[in-house]
Amino acid sequence: TTAKASSILQKNAKLYGPMNALDCENSLSCWNSEGSPNGKTSSFLVIDFGRTVRPIEIALQFQAGFVAEELKVFRRTQGTTASAAKEEEWAELADFE
Repeated sequence: TTAKASSILQKNAKLYGPMNALDCENSLSCWNSEGSPNGKTSSFLVIDFGRTVRPIEIALQFQAGFVAEELKVFRRTQGTTASAAKEEEWAELADFE
């Protein structure tokens, strides 16, 4: 399993890199994006399991009062590869709570 992100806070991958978002052993680890001063830039986190998976649950926890105004979940469409991430290769999952 690998993870990549739109940005990493202060470019400090050891403390804030995207793989930290997958660390279930350490509740203090996290991915932290650089964000934007005006809040208008989207952030993303891509998790590649390296195989087909059927997640039962996706859990997100925001830190210390930070929260997304909008959250979208996408899945890669069939027949694409991780190295060819074009916009049309992703389908939004519209039916989740």
